[in-house]
This record gives sequence, structure tokens and C-alpha cells, in this order.
Amino acid sequence: MRLSLPMPVERIHAHPDVKMDIGQVALKRGPIIYCLEGIDNGGGPLNRFRLPPDAELRYEARPEFLGGAGVIRAEAEISDVRDWGEALYRAVPPSRRPAELTAIPYYLWDNREPGEMLVWIPE
Repeated sequence: MRLSLPMPVERIHAHPDVKMDIGQVALKRGPIIYCLEGIDNGGGPLNRFRLPPDAELRYEARPEFLGGAGVIRAEAEISDVRDWGEALYRAVPPSRRPAELTAIPYYLWDNREPGEMLVWIPE
């Protein structure tokens, strides 16, 4: 006998009084929370990613990945700082370019190499 339960990928929003998470979402599939890790997302600062509200969230099974863990993939945007220069501030916001993000189960982060991790993704 095999039990099969639907486990759609969901966006989780924090209570509006949680100031640090305003305008951000976490990704969840079943009981598992996911996170971004630098190693899967270009190694650059993860805070540059933005997940558009209408972006499709896709679960991908990966039998060979960290003991069989699946990942969540999505088309996102990333701030393009190549034209920013040395300025700390400017009147024009950074441009954005398309990017693919990959999220792994939170409980597996920091199992490959040290690096940045992010649970709450700007939306």
C-alpha cells in the first residue's frame, strides 16, 4: 500500500507586526520550510533576489541531491549592480534582470560549503 498526499509549494507570509519580514515570503512544501543558499544561487548576495508574486513555484525531485531531497525552483529577478559603481546611494534604483532561484529544505543548509542563507525572500 502506498500513501500519496498532495504537497503543493506555498508562499508563507509573516504577521504584519513582524517588521523584519514585511514584503517577504518563505517557501513551504508540506511541513518543510525551504531556504536559499549561496551555492545554489550564484554565490552572490541573496538579498538581491526578488520573487514576483505571480512567479510559478516548481518542485523538482532530486534523488541524487543530499540524500534525495527535492528543491523548489522559480523564475525571479535580481538587482543588477554592474552599473552601480562605487556610490553608496543614488536617486535611481538598481535595474533588475531575470534570474532563476533554487531553494533547498531548510534543515539541509550548510551541508556543502559555508555560505550565505536566506529564508525570507523579498516579494
